[in-house]
Amino acid sequence: MSSMEMSVTQRLSQQQKLSPQMIQTIGILAMPMDQLRERIYEEVESNPAIEIIRDPVYVSSTDSDTHQRFLESVAQPAETLQDHLLLQLSEKKVDEKIQNLAERVIGNLDSRGYFLGPCENLLAPDEKSSFLREAVELVQSFDPIGVCCENLQESLLLQAKAIETAPPLAVIILRDFFPLLEKTRPQHILDGIAEQDPLLARHYSLKTVKEALDFIQTLNPYPAQQYSDGGSVSYVEPDAFIRKSTDEEIESGADEFIVEMLKGSLPEIGVSKDFKDMASSGGDTGKFVSDSIKKADWFINAVQQRTMTVYNALRVIVGKQSLFFYKGPGYLVPLRMQEVADAIDVHPATISRIANGKFIRCEWGFFEIRYFFTNSVATDGDGPSKESVKQEISKILSSHESSGTGKKLSDEKIVQRLAERGIKIARRTVAKYRAELNIKSSFERL
Repeated sequence: MSSMEMSVTQRLSQQQKLSPQMIQTIGILAMPMDQLRERIYEEVESNPAIEIIRDPVYVSSTDSDTHQRFLESVAQPAETLQDHLLLQLSEKKVDEKIQNLAERVIGNLDSRGYFLGPCENLLAPDEKSSFLREAVELVQSFDPIGVCCENLQESLLLQAKAIETAPPLAVIILRDFFPLLEKTRPQHILDGIAEQDPLLARHYSLKTVKEALDFIQTLNPYPAQQYSDGGSVSYVEPDAFIRKSTDEEIESGADEFIVEMLKGSLPEIGVSKDFKDMASSGGDTGKFVSDSIKKADWFINAVQQRTMTVYNALRVIVGKQSLFFYKGPGYLVPLRMQEVADAIDVHPATISRIANGKFIRCEWGFFEIRYFFTNSVATDGDGPSKESVKQEISKILSSHESSGTGKKLSDEKIVQRLAERGIKIARRTVAKYRAELNIKSSFERL
């Protein structure tokens, strides 16, 4: 019979554990102004030791009528595309199954009027695909024509088919030769059609191709642009204002730019004097009062620490991005969060929490703090920043469009223009940066 032995061993290990207070401190650091305001009021409600000394947002009773009139004068949200389409659907007498599917189809459209995802996913197991096609065709017949489509090609084709005077070749090009539209010259289009369908090309001339292209340019690539995207209006409340130092401040030893922290809508808080007076009470009451005051002191210090950490980080950022604050967008230099973290002796994760959702204001406008962290376009890190290259692309396109040549710059042409300015990047990188700037391709910029 085997015996069972037990032994006791000791093992020394280190584990990093965050206290509940430290977790809340991190949370406060990450909060933008509007969330911090809500968090302060939550703490005031839960801890009687904290009191609001002053609230800049408070509306006194004497101002209540004026405030109410202001609220009543605020414009109502603009009509969304979904609202516009659903109203038209409500006026149609269709089968209940088709109506339900049409409502789902409308809810599946993005701000451009295109499908957010495959329509097939909207079908229930017991629903027929023919019902879905009927629902899609119904919504496509609504105003504005060109929405409820998978992509730009389908949208333009739908618009062309709805116009009785559309040149037949325009419909053919949009349906069968859409990629040829990247080459906007009539001869290139005619040559492309001849390569794919020589018999068809014989029926058309440069004149008919030009007429078709002129018609296509009258179509709207953004048929839903006049409608609201349904998002609520939000107002940016900056954490700091960055301004140039005066001559007197520089003579006194100030930096070239001053970081002024803004309290904005944050209420001023403190420990209640009445609670402090009760601190000497004995028993359970005294313990409750003491614990409440400790929590209040910790919370107030956490809010102050947030302000100081953001201030220290911004001073480093402003120093490293001084060229931006002198000249504006397009003059950012590569900057990593690790550099700022090392400068103020905090973890890079702390800088990441500061960068997200917090804004600064300067003479160039409002900018999220994250905007100032940008990588170099060169793999060795010795090159212009990504943001400065994006600004160059925007300038190139803006300058070209204002020249009135009528031709649209392709990504390859932009690469060449950048190279002339000493910036060498690949065409696919240009396409990526162009997309991040919300600038469409050369064809879509009709």
